[in-house]
Amino acid sequence: MVSPAFATSIVVLGDLEGNGQKFDQFVQTSGAFEKDGFTMRPGYRFVFMGDSVDRGPSSMRILDTLIALKKQYPSQVVLIIGNRDANKLAFRWMFQGDGEDPTRMKTFLRAVNAPDAFEYRRQELAANGLADDDMAVFESLKGDLAPDGRMTQYLAHAQVAYIDEDSGGIFVHGGISDKGLGYVPGHFSPITDVRQWVKTLNDWAQSRPRELFAYQRPQPQSVIYQRSLDLTNNPQLPPDFVVRSLQSQGIHYLAVGHTPVGDLPVVLSAKDFRMVMTDNSYSRAGTSSWTRIEDSQIKFGGQMIDIKFDSHLPILGDSAIGSLSYDGWRRVGNLESECLEWQIQGRHRAVYRLDATACEQRPLKKSWFQQFLGI
Repeated sequence: MVSPAFATSIVVLGDLEGNGQKFDQFVQTSGAFEKDGFTMRPGYRFVFMGDSVDRGPSSMRILDTLIALKKQYPSQVVLIIGNRDANKLAFRWMFQGDGEDPTRMKTFLRAVNAPDAFEYRRQELAANGLADDDMAVFESLKGDLAPDGRMTQYLAHAQVAYIDEDSGGIFVHGGISDKGLGYVPGHFSPITDVRQWVKTLNDWAQSRPRELFAYQRPQPQSVIYQRSLDLTNNPQLPPDFVVRSLQSQGIHYLAVGHTPVGDLPVVLSAKDFRMVMTDNSYSRAGTSSWTRIEDSQIKFGGQMIDIKFDSHLPILGDSAIGSLSYDGWRRVGNLESECLEWQIQGRHRAVYRLDATACEQRPLKKSWFQQFLGI
């Protein structure tokens, strides 16, 4: 099958989590923006995969910039809802009225895996010459969910899922499980038409903030907080049912964030289907990666400790890039005469290796039984 041709180049950025330096690097390297900064070039679409805040001192600036971009380029900018975005909805009902204790907000932030978010907001307020005592930080974070607050505006302009019809891709923050595909809270049966499902899910998310807060929590039905992992915590493709269902309706790749995958974006491959993983929030180099969908290909790259690396593969067909070797390593791409391979070892710890023999052929992953027998 020949990959589809499409005119628009899609640039994808995942999981900034308050890191403004990575945002600036991405703008400079993605190709979608003019050299003067945040002016978008014609022929590009920018998809931000969600999780705008929490783990860096630039959350306010990132939210302000993403909102401004969406307003200025509504057809070119797509914002996805991440769990770190949606879980802030709790501020609306947890911190109402006067006399609230900032300590309670700190406790909540620790509970949603954002233990340093309060102090990062303090740093950002101080850098802007604003009051940065505990109450000022509390009021600033609480104000993000006011009717005209930053996060309120982000969520109003964002969506849970997005389908790019030109390239045949679907974008969600976490992933799609067999229980999540077609599921919309409050509906008694799954919606089998994927485009109707995405529309219904997005409409529901805009009208049910309390239910959206519950939906973003870890659960099989959620596409926001979802990880497709094997027993070793390494990423794997969605279940066959999901892949076949998407393929049958013209969807040939799934783009996700949420699951950290080291220094570079990672692509998992099957015949005529890809999963693109864009969360590099735990990059060792601390720099931004990039992903582009263009020229019927998925292109990606970034900075490893001492080298810049890029790779690409066609959207359709078979590919050694993203394939799984017999010993559980995935091929990222070629580096001169050797193949760069990747594996998660430990929580969010990506390990890389160079293997010249892997370039010679595409070995299939052995079953556990075959490995046990040594065949």
